[in-house]
Amino acid sequence: MADFFQDVFNKTKKFANNAVDETKDAAQKAKLNNKISNEIQMIDRNMVEIGKYFYEQAKGNPPQELMQYFNNIRVLKDSIEISRSEIQSIDKAMTARKNSNNQY
Repeated sequence: MADFFQDVFNKTKKFANNAVDETKDAAQKAKLNNKISNEIQMIDRNMVEIGKYFYEQAKGNPPQELMQYFNNIRVLKDSIEISRSEIQSIDKAMTARKNSNNQY
């Protein structure tokens, strides 16, 4: 009978140890996946900075294979300037309206 309880105890202990080991492994995997994700984000940030630098250096004479991307940037920058100009016009109109309302 003692062998039976010893066997149950050993199996329970082995099960518990396996559960602890799996939990530790899962935690370690999560930690490593998080580290990988953070490092990928850092690579992406560095790539963006390299891209900005390259763009500024090459925008006067971009490589043919990247011409479409340079054109896209130019079109977007032009659009931003138009939007900024519209915002300035709205601001001027709002100021004029406010000043005309204060005259009464």
